[in-house]
Amino acid sequence: MNILKSVLLIIIAAFLAACTKNMTEDDYIEKTKLFHANYNSGKHYINIRILQKNTGMDASESDYQETFEFVKSRLGAMRSTTLLNANFTQTTSSGEKLVRLSLDSHFELGVAKEFFYFSESGTLYRHEIYSEKLLNRDT
Repeated sequence: MNILKSVLLIIIAAFLAACTKNMTEDDYIEKTKLFHANYNSGKHYINIRILQKNTGMDASESDYQETFEFVKSRLGAMRSTTLLNANFTQTTSSGEKLVRLSLDSHFELGVAKEFFYFSESGTLYRHEIYSEKLLNRDT
């Protein structure tokens, strides 16, 4: 019976190892494309729910919606991105390293620098966007 348990444990361990995907740079880029697709289609609620779930972000869905509507009013739709680099930056409280993707992003009305922070397993933790067109909210 102990041999059967050992074999079963080995099979379970092999299955779990096979299910754990090692993320590649291309996998992270695909995730940024999904984020941008949600942005372009106005489905900001999907992006904020992902961020709230993974980071405990306390911004309300309506505040986040308002922020991204502002971004879209200034920059327009996402057109293309160029990956500048991908590197490890920090570690979460649970000990997982975060991978930061730095992007040059081209929108229909301007350009921006974007930073996406993912866990090694592909969980989105943070998104940052910087553009001169976003500096003054009052105009």
